[in-house]
Amino acid sequence: IRLALLTPEDFNRLWTQLDVSTKAQLRAESEQVKLTDDANSDNKPNPVNPYLVSLYDALLMEAISEHASDIHIECYQQRTRIRLRIDGDLQDMTHLQVSMVDLAGLINVIKIRAELNISERRLPQGGRSQVRHSQNQYDLRIQTQPSLHAEHIVIRLLKQTGRALSMADLGMTARITALYQRLLNN
Repeated sequence: IRLALLTPEDFNRLWTQLDVSTKAQLRAESEQVKLTDDANSDNKPNPVNPYLVSLYDALLMEAISEHASDIHIECYQQRTRIRLRIDGDLQDMTHLQVSMVDLAGLINVIKIRAELNISERRLPQGGRSQVRHSQNQYDLRIQTQPSLHAEHIVIRLLKQTGRALSMADLGMTARITALYQRLLNN
């Protein structure tokens, strides 16, 4: 036994990751059984299911805990790629994998939460959503972009600070602040 001190937010994030990975393994096993049992069946899986909702929540929790500004979900010929923009650099997220089968459902979950049209896949769309994590509220700006294999999605995470910054808070000199104030007054 090894003891560790965790904040409630870290515990929730880790618990969600374990839950998602367990569900993903069970889902992969059940799909394998379905493929062998129903080889001639034309039944499509439900595009939005609880596993995909928890996967999206885990993705958001991970991005917030890593202080990411963007989440990029991209689809290539045989694989998906999830990247987080942390301090200006895009970093691959390797511990949350999305299969090609689950990608359409995950995109639908994101679109439903952003109140976008889930049937529109050929035009770019933009929407917004909100998420609460710990004591903080985040605005999410969602952009979809059609591509050759599937849609690419970019989610911008904006933390609500509750106050607007003044020009002095931005670090402008007095001269530049006066010029901007004059332009704003005009």
